Amino acid sequence: MLQLSTTIPSSTATSSTSSAPTPAAPSRTSSCLLHPVALFSILDAYTRRSAGQARVIGTLLGKSSDADPTVVEVTQAFAVPYREAENGEIAIGKEHQRQMMSLLSKVSAHERVVGWYAGIGSGPVVVDATSLIHDFYASECDDPVHVVVDCGCGSDKLDIKAYISTPLTVGGEPIANMFEEVKLDMTALACEKIFVDRMVRSNTAGGDTEGLGSVISGPGSAPPGDSVMESMDKLSRLLHTVHEYVDSVVSGRVSAPESVGRMIASAVGSVPAVTDGAFTKLFNDSLQDLLMVMYLSNITKTQLTVAEKVAATLTV
Repeated sequence: MLQLSTTIPSSTATSSTSSAPTPAAPSRTSSCLLHPVALFSILDAYTRRSAGQARVIGTLLGKSSDADPTVVEVTQAFAVPYREAENGEIAIGKEHQRQMMSLLSKVSAHERVVGWYAGIGSGPVVVDATSLIHDFYASECDDPVHVVVDCGCGSDKLDIKAYISTPLTVGGEPIANMFEEVKLDMTALACEKIFVDRMVRSNTAGGDTEGLGSVISGPGSAPPGDSVMESMDKLSRLLHTVHEYVDSVVSGRVSAPESVGRMIASAVGSVPAVTDGAFTKLFNDSLQDLLMVMYLSNITKTQLTVAEKVAATLTV
């Protein structure tokens, strides 16, 4: 049975009302980029929360932006079990965190812990437990970013905010954490844009929006393969345009700068020379690894659900 561990006593929580606090050095994170996959994981975790649970928390995975190291790019997320006792003590599922990171590192070695999230339905964004949980994730990564999602949809739009923490010190001793909001933007990969576009078009077409099935085959929506075909058609048109351009340059009808030729050569050289048999084997191996990770993840979720129900029964 998966046991909740890493109990953080409430005595470590400090008030920010002490006299003459001195902010420490500012965080290096300047903004945050959030992918749709991570957002959907947060919403799914909130939907599956236990009865009476006001908020859910979880780990954010991603990397620093290649263009700007101060920009954190959140690519995915997973929920972490936690409990908050009446006396203010916090228990975090450290073992669950370790197991999930071990599994995900096998398929996404380039991703690391970049912070944590809180999915809330109502109430304040930052509570007493926020500082304690943030201290836990500060031991997992440098400058963790805290993303808060209003899963209750109290307004007409989904309210998402990102925060960084700056320790407040008095006489060199930390007394509290000051959470400062940073800029947060949504970003998406090409494959994510296809799925989001399918969702938007399904909604605008008047389809049933009660479940994921409506996104795939809801009334009024186009066949599932349309988005893929559109992408392939666009790629085909671009290749045809480049082909005509190269023919025009070779025949002397058009003069082209060397920079354009280098860009075309770089694009062609980026395509790996792989035989059909090698590509098929690589694809099948990657697919089997992905299915195994999904299977183990489902087992972990089932074990966690059973552990929560047993614990709730023993408490009663």
